[in-house]
Amino acid sequence: ILQSEDYVYEILEDGSALIIMYLGSNEDVEIPSELEGHQVSALEDYAFYANSDLTGVTIPDSIMAIGMNPFCLCGNLTRITVSPDHPALEVVDGVLFSKADNRLVTYPYAKTEKTYAIPQGIQAIGDDAFCSASNLTDITIPDSMMVIGDRAFWNCSGLSNITIPGSVMSIGEGAFSGCSNLTAVTIPDKVAFLGTNPFSFCEKLTSITVSPDHPVLEVVDGVLFNKEEKRLVTYPYAKTDEAYVIPQGIQVIGEDAFSSCTSLISITIPDSVTSIG
Repeated sequence: ILQSEDYVYEILEDGSALIIMYLGSNEDVEIPSELEGHQVSALEDYAFYANSDLTGVTIPDSIMAIGMNPFCLCGNLTRITVSPDHPALEVVDGVLFSKADNRLVTYPYAKTEKTYAIPQGIQAIGDDAFCSASNLTDITIPDSMMVIGDRAFWNCSGLSNITIPGSVMSIGEGAFSGCSNLTAVTIPDKVAFLGTNPFSFCEKLTSITVSPDHPVLEVVDGVLFNKEEKRLVTYPYAKTDEAYVIPQGIQVIGEDAFSSCTSLISITIPDSVTSIG
């Protein structure tokens, strides 16, 4: 691990530099294309994490790989700039995308719009891509989308309306965690992977819907299960029942499955359960 002025970095096998962390406090940052003679080729996950000084950033053409939202929780970030000819990245309406994997990387925390439509053709919403974008109330996801990443909409507290299109196959861990105004969600039949409780801390969530013919998931008495794994995935935060009996045959209570379900006084666990997450 090396340091050059405000940047912590490491040298990759090809001799280029991966920026691991930015230590500076500048408002407007132009990421260098070279550090001590090494071309900067990549940004690590969360490289600028929670930098409250940052208002604008320019990413050089040398950066070909970008990890999980490098600008997660940058509370004053409103502008991301890349050149029109950047080989790997592009910015559309202020939002950063990776062209190589058709991935939405960063929706800047401080954008003030209330609605946003993800462009058609984008196939993945990256991990933490919309983290704490609390101004958003309505997000439109195109039918090209296949993957919603871990914590993709984490703490989007204003989000009240979301339609998951039928093209989506994977919804990551805590994907909608902290979406405190989300009241209902329908999960399409193509979703074969569902991570750790995607709906933890959704304070108003009362309705989760899947079709009766869903090959992997089912909802019983309002509670979401993974049939293949015999796993209880989500007991909705806003359910008001004081007692709940987990169905016989369930083997796993998933991580965060009952997070903050304060109405419950009594939970009965059947003898088929072998693991509590």
